[in-house]
Amino acid sequence: MHTASSFANLVRSLFVALCIGFLLPIVGILMALAGLMVLSYVPGLVGLSQIGLQGLASFLMTFGDGSCIKGAAVIGGAFALVTLLFDGYVTYRHRSF
Repeated sequence: MHTASSFANLVRSLFVALCIGFLLPIVGILMALAGLMVLSYVPGLVGLSQIGLQGLASFLMTFGDGSCIKGAAVIGGAFALVTLLFDGYVTYRHRSF
């Protein structure tokens, strides 16, 4: 009985880590995009906003094979994998002592 409960807790922990690891960079990208969009409404900073948006788009297109959305998904997936591995390692280390 105890091992089924532990396994359920492990799976739940890994799932939460996976979701957080994926959503955190996506939210960060969206916040940068929103900040640059808001900056475009400030007089005199339109050029800076456009340069920032172009830079962000080219950065995402580098990872997404020419698509910004795919780039964001690849970055989110990479962060999710690292978060999943880190959570698994911490869980393993915590239970081995």
